[in-house]
Amino acid sequence: GEAWEREREPEGRRAAGGSARGDARAVRRPRPQPTGHRPPARRDPHDTARIKAAKSPAALHRLLAGIEAEGRGPNVVHVSAAVARLGKLSGWKSALGLLRGAERRYGVTPNEYTYNAAISACEKSGEWERAVALLAEMEREGLVPTTISYNAAISA
Repeated sequence: GEAWEREREPEGRRAAGGSARGDARAVRRPRPQPTGHRPPARRDPHDTARIKAAKSPAALHRLLAGIEAEGRGPNVVHVSAAVARLGKLSGWKSALGLLRGAERRYGVTPNEYTYNAAISACEKSGEWERAVALLAEMEREGLVPTTISYNAAISA
Protein backbone atom coordinates (compact mmCIF):
# COMPACT_ATOMS: atom_id res chain seq x y z
CA GLY A 1 0.00 0.00 0.00
CA GLU A 2 0.74 3.65 0.04
CA ALA A 3 2.98 5.17 2.71
CA TRP A 4 0.09 7.24 4.06
CA GLU A 5 -2.22 4.26 4.66
CA ARG A 6 -2.76 3.41 8.27
CA GLU A 7 -1.92 -0.05 9.48
CA ARG A 8 -4.73 -1.93 11.16
CA GLU A 9 -4.41 -2.78 14.80
CA PRO A 10 -5.05 -6.30 15.97
CA GLU A 11 -8.70 -7.26 16.65
CA GLY A 12 -9.94 -6.34 20.09
CA ARG A 13 -7.67 -3.31 20.44
CA ARG A 14 -9.17 0.12 20.13
CA ALA A 15 -7.31 2.85 18.32
CA ALA A 16 -7.54 6.33 19.79
CA GLY A 17 -10.66 7.84 18.25
CA GLY A 18 -11.41 4.71 16.22
CA SER A 19 -13.66 1.70 16.58
CA ALA A 20 -12.82 -1.75 17.94
CA ARG A 21 -11.99 -2.84 14.36
CA GLY A 22 -9.19 -0.30 14.27
CA ASP A 23 -10.53 1.84 11.43
CA ALA A 24 -10.91 5.61 11.49
CA ARG A 25 -14.62 5.73 12.39
CA ALA A 26 -15.25 7.50 15.68
CA VAL A 27 -17.50 6.06 18.35
CA ARG A 28 -20.32 8.44 19.26
CA ARG A 29 -21.74 8.30 22.72
CA PRO A 30 -24.82 10.27 23.76
CA ARG A 31 -24.12 13.11 26.14
CA PRO A 32 -25.57 12.65 29.60
CA GLN A 33 -28.56 14.91 30.10
CA PRO A 34 -29.48 16.60 33.37
CA THR A 35 -32.30 14.97 35.31
CA GLY A 36 -35.66 16.22 34.07
CA HIS A 37 -34.22 17.33 30.73
CA ARG A 38 -36.60 17.17 27.82
CA PRO A 39 -35.25 17.59 24.31
CA PRO A 40 -36.72 20.55 22.43
CA ALA A 41 -39.79 19.70 20.38
CA ARG A 42 -39.42 19.77 16.62
CA ARG A 43 -41.10 22.51 14.63
CA ASP A 44 -44.16 21.45 12.69
CA PRO A 45 -44.13 23.05 9.22
CA HIS A 46 -47.93 22.78 9.09
CA ASP A 47 -48.56 25.06 12.09
CA THR A 48 -48.72 28.21 9.98
CA ALA A 49 -51.08 26.59 7.49
CA ARG A 50 -53.36 25.53 10.34
CA ILE A 51 -53.34 29.06 11.73
CA LYS A 52 -54.23 30.52 8.33
CA ALA A 53 -57.11 28.04 8.01
CA ALA A 54 -58.60 28.58 11.48
CA LYS A 55 -62.39 28.91 11.29
CA SER A 56 -62.86 31.09 14.38
CA PRO A 57 -60.88 33.26 16.80
CA ALA A 58 -61.39 30.61 19.50
CA ALA A 59 -59.96 27.90 17.23
CA LEU A 60 -57.02 30.14 16.43
CA HIS A 61 -56.26 30.77 20.10
CA ARG A 62 -56.50 27.01 20.78
CA LEU A 63 -53.94 26.39 18.03
CA LEU A 64 -51.53 28.92 19.52
CA ALA A 65 -52.03 27.44 22.99
CA GLY A 66 -51.36 23.94 21.60
CA ILE A 67 -48.16 25.06 19.91
CA GLU A 68 -47.05 26.67 23.17
CA ALA A 69 -47.97 23.61 25.25
CA GLU A 70 -45.89 21.38 22.98
CA GLY A 71 -42.86 23.60 23.55
CA ARG A 72 -42.65 24.74 19.91
CA GLY A 73 -43.31 28.43 20.25
CA PRO A 74 -45.32 30.14 18.94
CA ASN A 75 -42.76 32.19 17.08
CA VAL A 76 -43.05 35.48 15.19
CA VAL A 77 -44.22 33.69 12.01
CA HIS A 78 -47.08 32.06 13.92
CA VAL A 79 -48.07 35.32 15.62
CA SER A 80 -47.93 37.27 12.36
CA ALA A 81 -50.13 34.69 10.63
CA ALA A 82 -52.51 34.75 13.60
CA VAL A 83 -52.75 38.56 13.54
CA ALA A 84 -53.59 38.40 9.83
CA ARG A 85 -56.17 35.66 10.37
CA LEU A 86 -57.79 37.47 13.30
CA GLY A 87 -58.06 40.57 11.11
CA LYS A 88 -60.08 38.52 8.62
CA LEU A 89 -62.15 36.59 11.16
CA SER A 90 -63.08 39.21 13.71
CA GLY A 91 -61.64 42.56 12.72
CA TRP A 92 -58.96 44.97 13.74
CA LYS A 93 -59.61 44.93 17.50
CA SER A 94 -58.70 41.25 17.86
CA ALA A 95 -55.71 41.63 15.54
CA LEU A 96 -54.37 44.57 17.53
CA GLY A 97 -55.05 42.72 20.78
CA LEU A 98 -52.76 39.89 19.69
CA LEU A 99 -50.15 42.34 18.36
CA ARG A 100 -50.12 44.14 21.73
CA GLY A 101 -50.05 40.95 23.80
CA ALA A 102 -47.58 38.89 21.73
CA GLU A 103 -44.52 39.79 23.76
CA ARG A 104 -46.17 39.40 27.14
CA ARG A 105 -48.09 36.23 26.30
CA TYR A 106 -45.67 34.35 24.02
CA GLY A 107 -42.36 36.17 24.37
CA VAL A 108 -42.56 37.16 20.69
CA THR A 109 -41.46 40.61 19.59
CA PRO A 110 -43.59 41.73 16.64
CA ASN A 111 -41.71 42.43 13.40
CA GLU A 112 -42.59 44.18 10.14
CA TYR A 113 -44.80 41.29 9.03
CA THR A 114 -46.75 41.35 12.28
CA TYR A 115 -47.33 45.09 11.99
CA ASN A 116 -48.25 44.78 8.30
CA ALA A 117 -50.88 42.19 9.23
CA ALA A 118 -52.31 44.53 11.87
CA ILE A 119 -52.27 47.51 9.48
CA SER A 120 -54.06 45.38 6.88
CA ALA A 121 -56.70 44.47 9.47
CA CYS A 122 -57.25 48.18 10.08
CA GLU A 123 -57.40 48.75 6.32
CA LYS A 124 -60.18 46.17 5.90
CA SER A 125 -62.18 47.93 8.62
CA GLY A 126 -61.57 51.46 7.34
CA GLU A 127 -59.62 52.36 10.50
CA TRP A 128 -57.16 54.68 8.78
CA GLU A 129 -56.23 56.58 11.96
CA ARG A 130 -55.18 53.35 13.65
CA ALA A 131 -53.29 52.23 10.54
CA VAL A 132 -51.32 55.49 10.50
CA ALA A 133 -50.70 55.18 14.25
CA LEU A 134 -49.30 51.68 13.69
CA LEU A 135 -46.90 53.07 11.06
CA ALA A 136 -45.61 55.58 13.61
CA GLU A 137 -45.38 52.85 16.25
CA MET A 138 -43.33 50.68 13.90
CA GLU A 139 -40.82 53.47 13.51
CA ARG A 140 -40.66 54.08 17.28
CA GLU A 141 -39.94 50.36 17.71
CA GLY A 142 -37.04 50.63 15.26
CA LEU A 143 -38.83 48.82 12.44
CA VAL A 144 -38.84 50.15 8.90
CA PRO A 145 -42.29 50.29 7.30
CA THR A 146 -42.38 48.61 3.90
CA THR A 147 -44.27 49.43 0.74
CA ILE A 148 -46.93 46.99 1.97
CA SER A 149 -47.20 48.95 5.24
CA TYR A 150 -47.71 52.26 3.45
CA ASN A 151 -50.09 50.86 0.83
CA ALA A 152 -52.31 49.27 3.48
CA ALA A 153 -52.38 52.48 5.53
CA ILE A 154 -53.18 54.60 2.45
CA SER A 155 -55.93 52.19 1.40
CA ALA A 156 -57.56 52.36 4.82
